[in-house]
Amino acid sequence: MSSIREVAKHAGVSPATVSRAFGTPSLINEHTKMRVFASARTLEYHPPRLSGSSTKSGTQVRNRSELLLPDTIGFQFFTLTENSFDTLSANTFYAPVLSGAQAEASELGINLLVHTTSRHRLFNESPRMVREKSIGGMLLVGVADREVLSAFSDHMQEVVLVDNHHGNCRFESVISDSFGGAYAATRYLVGLGHRKIGFFLGGLPMGTFEYRKNGFLSAMFAAGVTPNRAWVIGESENVELLTAELRALLRSDDRPTAIVAANDHNALMVLRLCSEIGLQ
Repeated sequence: MSSIREVAKHAGVSPATVSRAFGTPSLINEHTKMRVFASARTLEYHPPRLSGSSTKSGTQVRNRSELLLPDTIGFQFFTLTENSFDTLSANTFYAPVLSGAQAEASELGINLLVHTTSRHRLFNESPRMVREKSIGGMLLVGVADREVLSAFSDHMQEVVLVDNHHGNCRFESVISDSFGGAYAATRYLVGLGHRKIGFFLGGLPMGTFEYRKNGFLSAMFAAGVTPNRAWVIGESENVELLTAELRALLRSDDRPTAIVAANDHNALMVLRLCSEIGLQ
């Protein structure tokens, strides 16, 4: 099936204009609208069907083919902790994800409603935008427990997970190759001659964190090196405990010569403590 960009190019308009032609046709002049519809028919393009879409008046927005298109989607970011520093804007991985979602939504003429909260705080109550069905779809970004994901699915039919997965494949998901990334990073260190390699998880062993840990372990075994379990640390979300555990490992006489960190934030923590202790 053709994409919205292909229809826009064929009709000589922007993707946002194509989106509005189907979602809010009253905002587009008749000549442009007919040109968009003609291009869509020629290219056999059909906008996504989203059953929860509605206007501010509560009536559903339909195009001439009775297909629904949202004018607002949600971006729910799950922080791992409730600490003030654990914010979306400060996150070196998820901040660019948000920027990408905002850019794409803007190009398509769709509003993006952002909500951030700790993954532990949504067991009993979903965000207002979900409960009131004021959005046509939802991006659930970051690691969250299955119970939380299920709570969202009770209110939303259109849900996509970003950097997370659901065990029974209930949701569409977009994830990076966490296993392969950790495997490649570990093999790189092995190629430099390291054999005493540690792994700093910096979170609970679930979702992408678990994949990265398994990638590290698999790479070690593939290299013929038995991982030292005492150097596989950081299975906690408590910053004080993580810092103490990492500091103890780095101060130990029997410490690794290299460490694979599960993400950028944890890598910076390792570098900061190495500098504090005086390690190069």
